[in-house]
Amino acid sequence: FTDTRIRIFWTRPSATLPGAIDLLHTKSEPILTHDVAVLSVTSPETARWNTTFEVTVTVVNLGDFPETVSVAAKVGTATVATSDMIVGVGSTSTVTLTVKYENTTTLPPGRHPVLVSATVAQEPAGNLPDNSLLAGDRIVLFPPGDVDLDGDVELADAVLLTQSFGSTPSSTNWRAEADINGNGIV
Repeated sequence: FTDTRIRIFWTRPSATLPGAIDLLHTKSEPILTHDVAVLSVTSPETARWNTTFEVTVTVVNLGDFPETVSVAAKVGTATVATSDMIVGVGSTSTVTLTVKYENTTTLPPGRHPVLVSATVAQEPAGNLPDNSLLAGDRIVLFPPGDVDLDGDVELADAVLLTQSFGSTPSSTNWRAEADINGNGIV
């Protein structure tokens, strides 16, 4: 329980005891607030090009009103997914954002931070420091054609692609990483 009232104290000479002072005070009505915070973020360690990955976010409502919360996930500097959710007073809610890694201009290959933010329209600026959270680790986005998932596209990838050529998920030589366009056939 947090008392959200403003209290004002002052002194004045006592009306009943000569030489003494009276300590007086008054208090406001409770001051209600809008306040949400991101409690946790999880994301995978890696993602292959032309696949989807999930970012799971848990938000708590620390304020005095039920809130419609806008959640946004960034990978590097690109906002990659958004969602709105309703969070009751004193409650937590979790949302899973799905990200499609298919545009290397927006999401270049490499190691990137995953940052999630949660906002409500009425939240005052003083409550914002807990509204964003970095995922515990950075995500590695592999470049298109990186079949061996070592971060580079080179001859070894061409060899693995050749070994899987013509395969489907039911084939013994199937390698999902070799399915560069994600159509189920290498």
